[in-house]
Amino acid sequence: MKIIPFEERYREDVRAVCRATTSDAFRTPKGDRALMLLYCDYYLDFHHDTTLIAVDEASDRAVGYVMCAPDFADYTATYRKHYLPRLRKECGWRYDLMKRGDFLYSARFAKAYPALLHIDILPEAQRQGLGHRLIDALVAVLRQRGVGGVFLNVSATNEKGVGFYRKYGFRPLEKKYGGIVFGLKTDLDKAESAR
Repeated sequence: MKIIPFEERYREDVRAVCRATTSDAFRTPKGDRALMLLYCDYYLDFHHDTTLIAVDEASDRAVGYVMCAPDFADYTATYRKHYLPRLRKECGWRYDLMKRGDFLYSARFAKAYPALLHIDILPEAQRQGLGHRLIDALVAVLRQRGVGGVFLNVSATNEKGVGFYRKYGFRPLEKKYGGIVFGLKTDLDKAESAR
């Protein structure tokens, strides 16, 4: 497996990973379009350098990714302009959540942890160290860019995900609405001391 910055030729692979690792709630045509708007297309359209993919060299297929918006304020402005209107047409209740709550809720963490990440790996490619390798590669990019921290939200019932973030060194910042917000400082001293 190799870790590389996103390349356009892997777009459909990445979208397939997103579909395969998401709940059945999105298994309709409208749901699929909403899923791509919520968790995938923004990063593929705007952040090739902070979207890193794990490619199976034998099949030349992306089997996992870490996507990152390095500046939450920029993400919010761009998402509101380009994606939120489209999300409204596909999934009204998710649109309402994003517009009224998600951005405001997450913005509280963005001062100390300005980057937002999302990571998924196909089940058959898990337990091979790809998650650590993807986060390591992302942290290196964020350090180069002077981004001091990254955060994410994970379902509290996702035991494997929660365990992975804790083991990597992410700190739980808040538990609310059935999820846990985790943060990781990316500057070298703090990141190394967290391990």
